[in-house]
Amino acid sequence: ASIGNISLFEKSQRQAKTDGLTGMLNHRTFYETLEAELRRAQRYGGRLSIIMADIDNLKPINDNYGHRAGDMAIKQIARRLGACIRQIDVAARYGGDEFAIILPNTSLTDATLVAERMVNMVKETAMLWEQTKIPLSISVGVAQFDGENCAGDVAKTTDQALYAAKQAGKGRVYVFDQQQILM
Repeated sequence: ASIGNISLFEKSQRQAKTDGLTGMLNHRTFYETLEAELRRAQRYGGRLSIIMADIDNLKPINDNYGHRAGDMAIKQIARRLGACIRQIDVAARYGGDEFAIILPNTSLTDATLVAERMVNMVKETAMLWEQTKIPLSISVGVAQFDGENCAGDVAKTTDQALYAAKQAGKGRVYVFDQQQILM
């Protein structure tokens, strides 16, 4: 009985920290991890980069093929994003169709390369749903921070770069670099 209780407790702990659809960390756990990484950067003088990715055109997939197809798109994109990062990086499902990735000790240049790899990996293979190939794409914002930033500002700034990428035509990476957004 004790072993069963321990197993049940561990399972509930895991479920409280992860997204049920993708298995990635959830929104709350992302912010807890981000705050810890920012404190680490402040203490040791490091920097970290953040990637925010948003699925392009998820609503038409849901409208035309149903929400199960939309869920499948989210799961496939989550897997592809996970394949592009290191074990020390932290990936989370930030919102409905948005993902956030923390890249500790990663330069802005290297984070941009990871983001471009993500965009290409998602774009290169269409999703197969009931004999129909559905193209997938993501828009991505990238930024770099040190320990002087708070978690809310980090998310807001990176989200601004993501929004600029979506406004510019989707399926692309925009970088927030020293108070400006670059393509």
